[in-house]
Amino acid sequence: MYETASGMLNCVGLQNKGVDYFCKNIYPQIKDIDTNMIVNVSGNTPEDYAECAARINELDNIPAIELNISCPNVHQGGMAFGVTTEGARSVVKAVREAYKKTLIVKLSPNVTSITDIARCVEDAGADAVYMGGKAFGARQYASNFDREEMAKAVYFAHMHRVRIYITVNTLVDDSEMQDLASYLLFLNNVGVDGIIVQDLGVIRLARKIVPDLPLHASTQMTVTNSSGVDFSVEAGMERTV
Repeated sequence: MYETASGMLNCVGLQNKGVDYFCKNIYPQIKDIDTNMIVNVSGNTPEDYAECAARINELDNIPAIELNISCPNVHQGGMAFGVTTEGARSVVKAVREAYKKTLIVKLSPNVTSITDIARCVEDAGADAVYMGGKAFGARQYASNFDREEMAKAVYFAHMHRVRIYITVNTLVDDSEMQDLASYLLFLNNVGVDGIIVQDLGVIRLARKIVPDLPLHASTQMTVTNSSGVDFSVEAGMERTV
């Protein structure tokens, strides 16, 4: 973490104390909070993913997991699982067999055809996927969906009874608010199932102009304790990651 004149830069990876610590120490503190909490699951092999997902499956008050397929595949030279259809399918299939609740797959944007990856994980058993557009996503310089591609993705996902969530998780400047409003209206009209947010200004605008569009607290909000979860609920979040 490094402080700059205009903010903070951080690159902390996926630091945490593991699934055993979460189940024993964190889950008891958050299990009775009145919101839907999603646990992010990662691993180095499909078996790692499946074992972690199976442990979370035993926790009654965690209704869903977010599957991070951007992790490196140790059997393929460190290449991320999510950059090939074979890698993505292997992880989602293994987790689907071990996990019986809602499975949301976090797609990697650093691929030749993100549409092929999305179709692959849906076919492998994902209940939902989330991805970014060309604007207002934290991975803006990756190969994300344009509006036409996003509309097709929503149609395809809903045809297969799969939900689709879009990241709107950047910090937004005043000069961008008009474009943001247009984008939120587009997402609402095209039928996405929710947006993933971090900026309080984005949250306020979304609640004003698209009040029926579900909001999910992004990992970018860095919610790490029960007080943070309470705050996200008060801000209108339906789910907190």
